[in-house]
Amino acid sequence: MVLESLPERIVYQILRSMALPDMEIDLHQPIMPDVGPEKADLTLRRRDTACFMR
Repeated sequence: MVLESLPERIVYQILRSMALPDMEIDLHQPIMPDVGPEKADLTLRRRDTACFMR
């Protein structure tokens, strides 16, 4: 896992400690690959829902 900054690592660790068992945290996922190259720093996924954080 490669995080780009200290604030990103801090947020990742906080989210990981609070995440539900069926929740995934992805790094640097494309937000809308068919529209452009924009990527989220962190993405929370649970079931069919995703929350992109930039």
